[in-house]
Amino acid sequence: MPELVTIPVSFIELVLDYQRQDLKLWVERAHIIQTIFDALQPWNPHIDDLEPISTGKLSEQGFTLKLPLKRVSFFFGPASCRFTRDAADWDMVQESITMIDTAISAFIHFSGMVIAAQRVAVGLHLQPKTAPFMQILSPFLPPQLVSLEKNRSRRWRWSRNGANEESLSMAQPRSSTVFFSSSRGNLKARPPMKT
Repeated sequence: MPELVTIPVSFIELVLDYQRQDLKLWVERAHIIQTIFDALQPWNPHIDDLEPISTGKLSEQGFTLKLPLKRVSFFFGPASCRFTRDAADWDMVQESITMIDTAISAFIHFSGMVIAAQRVAVGLHLQPKTAPFMQILSPFLPPQLVSLEKNRSRRWRWSRNGANEESLSMAQPRSSTVFFSSSRGNLKARPPMKT
C-alpha cells in the first residue's frame, strides 16, 4: 500500500536557454515587458509586482514579473528565461502550463528568440505520516547510504580541557567511548575521562 505523506514545501522551475544571447532583450526590455504584461492579464498582474534586475552578471540581469496570489514568478533576461511556481500541486498543473505557454509564447513571438535547451526542476519536501523516511526509501538507496544511516546515532562532542588541548569524544551504540586528545596538532589516544 502506498505510504501517506504530507508535502509542506514544493516548487517547480522551468529554465529556457536561448539559442543565441541577445543584448537587445536587455536594452529594449520595456516593449517586451509590456507584451508579457498584456498576455498575462487573465491573472491580473500588477505594476508593483514587476522588478527590474540590474545587478550581477549581464546574463543574470533582466526583469521578474511576479503573480503573488498564484505564487508564480517569470524572469526574462538576455540569455534565458525562467518560470517558477512555489507551493505547486497536481491541481495546479493545467493552470501552470497555461501560464507558461501564455508568457513564453508572447515573449518568443515578440522577441523572435529561439529556445535551444530547457531544464525542469521539481522539488518536494515529503514528510511520511506513519513510517520512517529511510524505511520507505531503503529499496532505492545504495548500500553506502544505508550504512551512513545506521551509523547516524554516533554523537560527536567537542570540549575544552586546557589552554592548548582539545578533546573529542565519540559515543557509539553498543561500544565503549573513545577519546582523542589534541595538543598543538598532535593527536594521541587517551583513556576516557571520569565524569
